[in-house]
Amino acid sequence: MVSTEAWVDRDSGPAKGCVSLVRWGDEWPVLIPVYLTIVFGSVIGAVYLNYLGHRAVGVAIVGIAVYFALSLTGYPICYAASSSWEIAWISNWVLIAAVLAIAVFLRTQRDKSLKPGGWAANIVYRKVSTPSKIPFFQKDLAHGRLNDLLTMTIGELFVWVMILCWLGVAFFERYDTSMDTPGQNTGYETYFVNKTRAAGKGFAQMAVRCLFLAILTPSRNVSLYQLFGIPFDRGIKQHKMIGRLFYLFMVIHVICMLVGGTEKGVVTWSKQFNLNEPNLWPGIVALSAFLGQFFLSMPYWRRNHFELFYWMHLNFMFVGNVFLIFHNRFRAAMWIIPTFAFFWLDFGIRWYAKLGKKSELTACEIVDENLVMLKVKRDGFPSKAFDFHPGSYIWLSVDVPDEHRQNLMKKQLGPPAAPVQIPSFLWFHPITVSGFDPSTNELTLFIKRMGAKDAEWSGQVIKTVEHVKTGALTLKQVRVHVGGPHGNLQVQPGDVDHVVLVAGGIGVTPMAAILEDQIRKVDVTTSKTSLIWTTRSPSEIKAFSYLFDQIKNLPGELKNRFSIHVFVTSGAEKTQDVEASASSVVTVHTGRPDYDSLLKKCADEVPKGQHTGVYICGPDAMSDAAEISALANKCLVHRETFEF
Repeated sequence: MVSTEAWVDRDSGPAKGCVSLVRWGDEWPVLIPVYLTIVFGSVIGAVYLNYLGHRAVGVAIVGIAVYFALSLTGYPICYAASSSWEIAWISNWVLIAAVLAIAVFLRTQRDKSLKPGGWAANIVYRKVSTPSKIPFFQKDLAHGRLNDLLTMTIGELFVWVMILCWLGVAFFERYDTSMDTPGQNTGYETYFVNKTRAAGKGFAQMAVRCLFLAILTPSRNVSLYQLFGIPFDRGIKQHKMIGRLFYLFMVIHVICMLVGGTEKGVVTWSKQFNLNEPNLWPGIVALSAFLGQFFLSMPYWRRNHFELFYWMHLNFMFVGNVFLIFHNRFRAAMWIIPTFAFFWLDFGIRWYAKLGKKSELTACEIVDENLVMLKVKRDGFPSKAFDFHPGSYIWLSVDVPDEHRQNLMKKQLGPPAAPVQIPSFLWFHPITVSGFDPSTNELTLFIKRMGAKDAEWSGQVIKTVEHVKTGALTLKQVRVHVGGPHGNLQVQPGDVDHVVLVAGGIGVTPMAAILEDQIRKVDVTTSKTSLIWTTRSPSEIKAFSYLFDQIKNLPGELKNRFSIHVFVTSGAEKTQDVEASASSVVTVHTGRPDYDSLLKKCADEVPKGQHTGVYICGPDAMSDAAEISALANKCLVHRETFEF
């Protein structure tokens, strides 16, 4: 029987020179309810503070609670420089301090030196390079779009260099150290003359740190977006890149351990499971879960089977993390426990916003057989916690009464892997907000059919709207739940002198919100606004005609500050249909736009010393072409994610 001890001073092994508040023995199961009480209690309090607008206080409370919970698990706190934990321990605090310093700088200087023309503006606006036209760089394969690396900002590049240095320290600490002769507590595996295992342990530490960052980056309410104020699109790109590094380091770790030998000392395949020691078999389960997550994260699953991707992504994450802790114990727990705490904080805020606040569908229209318009509103919006900004998106679920579920929003709409039939009101999809009416607090949304005709979520929503319009279902019978809005623009329209909106197809939805905001503020701004929209569907143009009519009704001097160009790619016959129905302020073209000449003209229209901001949303090939032209003409660029 192993007894539990308090305040244990480690005098040997890798944790020499460290103190553990508790070293758990056979009573370790008691830790589970204690940990859950501490973490979830702090999370509940933080959710409440978040809705009062005190996000920073809520995050701080969770951080302190997590640190206390880690101390209770026996996580070593080092005090001696001879400890192998010391280098990585110091590097962690250096990274935290650097992140907080960057966050403070970005927050305090956003309206000062970081504005276009400011001495530090290049940090957030200048790109490393322009997108490449080489197909290998454009394809979203297992390696991701390499163009995402080329189009990082200087600030993002700096943060990535900082992260890679931090990961390098973690590898160095496990592999070897130049600070002392390798021993049992420094360069542990190298001391036993097995550099392959030492490298495997180093890659394991890099992998678990990447896992920490990969879980934190998509948390919309507790991390990047509150600290740095960056757009959610940029955070998701970091999530994807960090996630790919995690998968890579994980596989290299497995290969190194297989080559160097998996068994060592008391750690054997035949050993009985023991939470106080490393366990080999849970590592196989964790590896299988993360490889399954990687496979179902490929573009095909994300874009054509979103429910399956989303459900399995979360489930593989939970299984992988739990068994990773069983496999690697404290080395994994010290990173996974904090991320789970912040994940649950984010999760609680999101679900309270979605289900705790009443939302309603106030209007709906059929644009064509593949496109519908919805207007929704939610109690308590806008608020300190959730405000609207042009370019925002919401999470939307749609549900109908049970008697209609045979044909509409079916329970089996969820993924086939779900253990139970999950009602459709729990399936949320990200939808860009196309407009916001401050007088009614209504959000305007457009939903386009994706994938199979009626089987996929968007097809079910369109079918539901059709039933409302035929009278088979009343508007009040359609229940909606709304989370958010979330998101922000990297380039604020108020900071530039010419706002140029470049859209492809239904990618016009975030551009419509910006255009509407520019129309609403036309009396208090002096900036010009241009829309360059490429589409093959005349019905899409008709759907946004209300914006063109608003421009048409402006006084002449104000109307002249707007320029609308629509390029129809579905042939001359469709172009004639558009010309016949389009507003007089719309110039209709046939074919695809020449972004080089169009964006050069837009940039030349502003005097020297003023700024042109180009906002892009559409298919990757179109967006790459527009971004290349915009950067060549020294424009500031914000690019929305179109193909998730």
